[in-house]
Amino acid sequence: MRVFIFVLSMVLFLASWYVMAQAFNVPGYEGLVFTGGIVLFTLSIMIPFMARGRRRS
Repeated sequence: MRVFIFVLSMVLFLASWYVMAQAFNVPGYEGLVFTGGIVLFTLSIMIPFMARGRRRS
């Protein structure tokens, strides 16, 4: 389960950087796409901590 959480976190982290970089190629929706990248980045940071808290219970 730890490996799955790690891989999921890394995939979301890399996807967030890709989405934020591609925001400049979307005319009219740059802010929305960049915000989506920030949300993905936040999830990639939160998921390992949420999974660790669940295992302790």
